[in-house]
Amino acid sequence: MNGPWSRVNNSPFSRFLLVGALNTGVAYGFFVLFVFLKLHYVLASVLSFALAVTNSYLWNKYFTFRIASRRFGEILKFFAVYAVQYLIGLGGLVVLVEWVKWRPIAAQTVLLVVMVLFSFFAHKHWTFKT
Repeated sequence: MNGPWSRVNNSPFSRFLLVGALNTGVAYGFFVLFVFLKLHYVLASVLSFALAVTNSYLWNKYFTFRIASRRFGEILKFFAVYAVQYLIGLGGLVVLVEWVKWRPIAAQTVLLVVMVLFSFFAHKHWTFKT
């Protein structure tokens, strides 16, 4: 089969982008849901982050990079990247909401671009470097 799925499935880079897009949807979707449910935007960010990191690790490990082995260092690197990404995102969220007076959903939308780019390069060049 030489269709679009074949090209995506045969390219780790394409799989990474697909997983990243899906994970961004998971993170953003849960953030919007939690804000809609009237949770404070910081709590909404914490909860959506926890769900998204778990989702991302599983998909990237088994689908993107197809790693079956259990390497403790890999897990630490993965979560370290997301911890730094989260701190950048949360700090930016607080600045944009509290100081710039943006609405939380608009601020999170802008910050998603920054966080996705950071995550991609950090995982590509550090976490899953072969």
